[in-house]
Amino acid sequence: MYHVYVIKSLSRGILYKGHTNDLQRRLEEHQRGKHPS
Repeated sequence: MYHVYVIKSLSRGILYKGHTNDLQRRLEEHQRGKHPS
């Protein structure tokens, strides 16, 4: 199953939009700074 997401960076005030088939992994990648969006 695919998920559409919007993640807000509180420190930078930026919204990141995208889609993924593994939402938990994508959130972890975002927290580690692995992907810019």
